[in-house]
Amino acid sequence: MEVQEQVHGQPELHANGSVTVRSVLRFPTSMFSGQNVTCVVDHLGLERPERTGILLSGLESPVMRVFVVRQRESPLWLAVCEYRGDRFGAHLSWVLPDNATGHISFRSGYEGVRVLTNLTYEFSLALHEGQDLICLIQNHHGLKERRTVHVPKYYISSVRVLNQTTPLYKPYGDEFVIHRMSLKENFHNQRILLKVYGSVPTYSLTCQRNDGTLVQMDGRALLFQSEVTEREAGLYTCQASFYHHQASVLIQVEVTSEDKQLMIVFIVCLSSAAAITILLVTLCVFWSLFNILMFFVPIYLLWSLNSCKKLESLAPLTSLTQELCSPELRKGKTVTVPGGGGQEYNQLLSDSIVIDARSTV
Repeated sequence: MEVQEQVHGQPELHANGSVTVRSVLRFPTSMFSGQNVTCVVDHLGLERPERTGILLSGLESPVMRVFVVRQRESPLWLAVCEYRGDRFGAHLSWVLPDNATGHISFRSGYEGVRVLTNLTYEFSLALHEGQDLICLIQNHHGLKERRTVHVPKYYISSVRVLNQTTPLYKPYGDEFVIHRMSLKENFHNQRILLKVYGSVPTYSLTCQRNDGTLVQMDGRALLFQSEVTEREAGLYTCQASFYHHQASVLIQVEVTSEDKQLMIVFIVCLSSAAAITILLVTLCVFWSLFNILMFFVPIYLLWSLNSCKKLESLAPLTSLTQELCSPELRKGKTVTVPGGGGQEYNQLLSDSIVIDARSTV
């Protein structure tokens, strides 16, 4: 780089005879950064030339950073590539995914002798959520930097009721459980506490009735500040949202009075007593039938045993009723009857029954 020396104006003469001469030297800061620059004054009135030096401060290392930030009053996010360095600044450029459709803006200014340059990319969170954005930085000293920033990935898994509730029904699975919640009639400042589960840093929580009217919220609680009446009963939908992330819960609010609660307790107790009574009666009937069976089964077994013994005692008679009375007849021979005119007749067959009584007495 070329160094130029420039003298401004003519020498200034003062009343006391002194002379003032001003010399200005312009040079790149980076060329003599951290070095001594000496000014030499040579005049006839001086015995020898005067020398005065100055130490130039060294250049600070450039500061570079890349970050993402969400805007408070806008649904868009900002990816910022920033450079702080000497007065010559730097060239910045974004390397974005193919689906990038956001707006890029450039801004440059001075902070003292240093220059501040930034390149801002404006985008919607849903467009680059979970992706990496790259910024290329290059200055006139030959510095080349590649900085990467990661766009966070968020989610809202569910919104849950912290009060004691009972599930009403499940029309489409566990995600659509309607939680039944009872409020006391004519009581003030009753709350339904909610909790949002997810990785979002913050969220917006709103609740509305089934007719679309919004309900007053107290932080993370559904607030019933005035006296609760039957008008507060109904279906409520509470929704947590963070940009395009959403989750909701359904709450069926019921209003009960002390009289109704006593009636419910009475009905429950009466039903329980009736069920216990029916159970006891059933057990008594089964126990009576069991005792009757236990009484008649031994008698039946004894009768069956006596019947078997009688059959065993009559077993010898059975063989006699099946045998013929004469051995000749058993062999199938014929007998000639005297005076029968020579004709042979078969002897009539008959069975004999022999009673054999035995006793151990």
